[in-house]
Amino acid sequence: MTHEFETLLNSVKYLGKEDILQTAYKKHKSLDTSSYIMSLKDRRDLQQEISYLLYLLETGQRPAGILDGDFLKFESLVKSLVEKGEIDKEVMELFKI
Repeated sequence: MTHEFETLLNSVKYLGKEDILQTAYKKHKSLDTSSYIMSLKDRRDLQQEISYLLYLLETGQRPAGILDGDFLKFESLVKSLVEKGEIDKEVMELFKI
């Protein structure tokens, strides 16, 4: 995972599900515009990582194509949402890799 995505995860890990979704969608959309800071490839990579997160939160399923190590980085965020009652506790079973 990119450093930018890990920073995003750290910034939202204690928020509620709706706030995380809103933040992730906003960041995903902002990456559509050109940037002097990030290359097109870096923006596309970050968008893909955000898409994985959005898919997990919206469906409660593991996104296809994500590496085990990258997927495990979602565990603490999902655990926090389970504790808040905002996501089904069965989703935690996905992290038993």
